[in-house]
Amino acid sequence: MDVDELLSRESSQWVKDYLAHQEPPAGAEAPTYDGPAYAGLTADQRIAADREVEDTKELWRARLAEVATWPEGTHDKQDRGWEAYAANWAWACARLAAAPWTSLDEDGAEKLYNEVLPPDLADNEKCQGKWSQTLLAKATAKPGNLPPWEQARQDFADAPTSGSGLIPVDVENPVDALTWLQDEIGRRGLSGLFRRGDELVYTPRIGEDGYIAPKDSEKGGPSQVRRMDVVDLRARVGRKHGYECYRPTPKQGPTPALFPQDAAQLALRTLEDIPHLRYLNGVTHTPTVRPDGSILDAPGYDDETGVLYLPEPGLEVPPVADSPTPGDVERARGLLLSVLGDFPWVTAHDEANFLGAWFTPLLRELVPPPYKLLSITAHQAGSGKGYLARILRETHGGAMKADFPRGEAEVAKVLLSILETETAPVITFDNVTGTLRSPTLDAMLTSEYYSGRILGESRSVRLRNDRLWVLTGNNVKLGGDTGRRTLSCVIDAKMDHPELRDPRSFTIPDLPGWLVRNRGKVLWALLTLIRSWAAAGHPTPGVQTGDDFGKWTALVRGILHASGMDDYGPLGIGEFNHFDASRENGDDEDLQEHVAFLEAAREVFGSNLWTASDVVERWEFGGLGDEPGFTDEDMPTAVTERKHVAPAKALGKWLSSKEGTWAGGMCVRSPKRSPGTKSKHARQWRATSRNNEEN
Repeated sequence: MDVDELLSRESSQWVKDYLAHQEPPAGAEAPTYDGPAYAGLTADQRIAADREVEDTKELWRARLAEVATWPEGTHDKQDRGWEAYAANWAWACARLAAAPWTSLDEDGAEKLYNEVLPPDLADNEKCQGKWSQTLLAKATAKPGNLPPWEQARQDFADAPTSGSGLIPVDVENPVDALTWLQDEIGRRGLSGLFRRGDELVYTPRIGEDGYIAPKDSEKGGPSQVRRMDVVDLRARVGRKHGYECYRPTPKQGPTPALFPQDAAQLALRTLEDIPHLRYLNGVTHTPTVRPDGSILDAPGYDDETGVLYLPEPGLEVPPVADSPTPGDVERARGLLLSVLGDFPWVTAHDEANFLGAWFTPLLRELVPPPYKLLSITAHQAGSGKGYLARILRETHGGAMKADFPRGEAEVAKVLLSILETETAPVITFDNVTGTLRSPTLDAMLTSEYYSGRILGESRSVRLRNDRLWVLTGNNVKLGGDTGRRTLSCVIDAKMDHPELRDPRSFTIPDLPGWLVRNRGKVLWALLTLIRSWAAAGHPTPGVQTGDDFGKWTALVRGILHASGMDDYGPLGIGEFNHFDASRENGDDEDLQEHVAFLEAAREVFGSNLWTASDVVERWEFGGLGDEPGFTDEDMPTAVTERKHVAPAKALGKWLSSKEGTWAGGMCVRSPKRSPGTKSKHARQWRATSRNNEEN
């Protein structure tokens, strides 16, 4: 069936004209695409292809919704009625499915067509039957659409607009076009553009007049902010966004044109020269706290902090008083503790650590990163560690990843991707197993900014590390320096099948559902306690530690203390980020290994000197006579799991790496040799305690 046969007589001529507009002029060479199909595209190309399909769908959805409001039989100035628009939408779907660089197949295109076509048009007799396999075959035979990375997408020029109101842009001279673009970015139709590091990003939630609330059908969250490339920027300077690019010609007058690629590319490389471009310091999806302790609760861009507040649909947080009363504080504290009351904490410090982590996403502007990794572990599956992680995600918004990536290259890629594409403040790695050891993670946990190169590109980025990183797992061990950079939070139900506990015995039987229904109240409670602490003058009792997490630790301890929720309060909750928490819970594998060896060395040798060979001898052959020896549990894994290295050599190397490092009140030291002298004898060691060194 030919396209003409799908149309009534009154509309067929217009559609033929429209289809002719899609074809190259007579005698002109048709554009061709000889690149890979969708499966062979790069990650960025697939994103651009998916975005092209999504943008086309939303453009048509809006236009067809308007057409559906016309009385049946109404036509526009170009004599287009319901039937013509339905046929035109069918042709657009066919063209998308025919393009090899999209993921749409025949079934997908038909589903897309039916999804977008309004019910009134779908039920109309003249509009039915516009989609057919013949139409797809005809589209496949036509010259294919070029993908957006080869040619900037063209706006739907034939669609009527609601009034002229378009801003004319003369693009004859690329230099003038660049000057205009640099002055325009951040204003009018380009108000939703921001600078994040060295990148240009866009959010549809910001317009010329400020914040634009999402429609009921739109989803909020991390996808509300995305990076802009050259194609994206050129596409935004088009009719769809309020602009009309043209080139003046002597005979025909203004001729429609695309925005120059070179000008868009130069604008992206000179972001510092754009006067109206605002800097994006961070994104939050809940109210948050400014550096002065005030509450940022107005949606949109906050000039004081550079934070973009994009609330999720339906979120309602009760007003927080500037000076909360003692009654406000008591109610807020009671609400938070009621949520945590049924969790079987191993130590008092575990609960304090979780409480501090619960506050942290709201403190990102008050106390800049870095923040410690939160490790939520249990000895038995079903103990409730997943619920604890869910409390954080349901409260602040979050993303969950299955397990932790393997290999340092993969770790770097995943961490960088999360920081670039996710705006959720809580990132959870779920069901981590074995020993977590990653120098890449260790480096990021102590850095306010994280830099790296995007895989498969020459582009490098520098992004703010303002997330709360969380892991969950059973009996997870932490290797390397990760233990020192982790908040330990351990629960122990002390039963074989804790998942079989009767939920009616809990204070809140349906905790996940309760959190969804009461999210606003939980945020109110957290913000009220922070605001009460701020109104009291930001007290931070105790001495601030000198590590990367010192300021954050002191501030959180101050909030917990002012709220009556710390080791010094009447509730008996432990101390946040307590020094011995990781050791008591046994989740720092390197520390436990170090302590075990030192204790064994003190027992076997006392205060005497010994060599690595002496230790190996008493490990392989046991003690001498009645003297104690070393067991496998006493020895470092660097020795027990060595490969192709003599045990004494492996132990000597490990001892050198631990010299002077304190663990459990002890350390190993080697007597210094005279400068410039060499010894043929093996290096000697001694396990010493603080008391011995002080005496």
